[in-house]
Amino acid sequence: MVPIDESLWRGVEERILKDRKFDAETDRTIFLRKRLLDLDVVKCSSYSYHPSPEMNIVTEKTAERTVFRDGWGTVWADYAEGRCALVDVPIKTREDWDSFEFPRSAVEALYDTIKRNTSTLKEHFFVYGTCCDPFETAVRLRGHTELLKDVHRSPAFARRVFEESTKYNINVGKLQAELGVHGIRIYGDVAAVDGPMMSPKNYHDLIIPYLKEMVSSFKKMGLPVRFHSDGDIRPLIPDLISTGIDALDPLEPKANMDLKFMKENYGHRICLIGNIDNRTTLPNGTPEDVEKEVKEKIRIAAPDGGYILHSGHSIGTDVPTENIFAMVRAARKNGKYPITPPHGRRFTI
Repeated sequence: MVPIDESLWRGVEERILKDRKFDAETDRTIFLRKRLLDLDVVKCSSYSYHPSPEMNIVTEKTAERTVFRDGWGTVWADYAEGRCALVDVPIKTREDWDSFEFPRSAVEALYDTIKRNTSTLKEHFFVYGTCCDPFETAVRLRGHTELLKDVHRSPAFARRVFEESTKYNINVGKLQAELGVHGIRIYGDVAAVDGPMMSPKNYHDLIIPYLKEMVSSFKKMGLPVRFHSDGDIRPLIPDLISTGIDALDPLEPKANMDLKFMKENYGHRICLIGNIDNRTTLPNGTPEDVEKEVKEKIRIAAPDGGYILHSGHSIGTDVPTENIFAMVRAARKNGKYPITPPHGRRFTI
């Protein structure tokens, strides 16, 4: 079968669960993602969004949002529907960087949560651990604007931040590997819908060497590595593949990430994840429209393997519940791989 994964906003999860109560977060995850939605993949923690939630210090709480400072000193606004936005960063000057240390406790605080979640969830799902790439980590420390200024004006300083970020994230990945995750997803949002946030040359020179180091470290542990970036990352894909990644998500349709192009040019080298349109079909289409798109994307990307069904970003509160279930039903109905026995007669299971 074509595997199914999905990223659901918290408001969507609550809508589907209809006020059901659970003794443990893992019970909730299994009920929602396996019993109700029949998904195949899950992450063991929310680390890629804000590290060490056990260390968060809440500074504002309303019905609409919670503002908190995480273990790095980065400030976030966590909105009720599930969207999280960067508010403030701890590294405003080079002097701030000179005195900054990634808190070891930010990794250690994850230990019990990841151990508990992984041991329970791996009986039901492919469980992946998460960490950020050097660029995303630096963004959360420095902010997009100042970091991109650093890349152009002070590349040596940017390298220092990327290097230390890489060391930290390798340690985070190792911890999750030791606790039994099946793979690692590196979160590295580096593009908008109209293209990458930095030039391909700067990305090649400043990010790729560190990303290769991360991927190599995780693969030496026997873990497949999945890379995430929204937006139009087409100019960066050859470099990304050169790092040794095994899979790429979410192939955002609105950002010109054409699935046919990706399959024909890169499908023999990496697993493709995503591309179900969450801007048009999922929020505005009928269940029949959703089934039609799922069937077409499977037709394009599933032959010879190497495709995992997922939206082209995530499932927000604008997506009707019936369309979420329609997407999964369509994948189960149309996602059966043909099996070719040794004597050549084809059949399906």
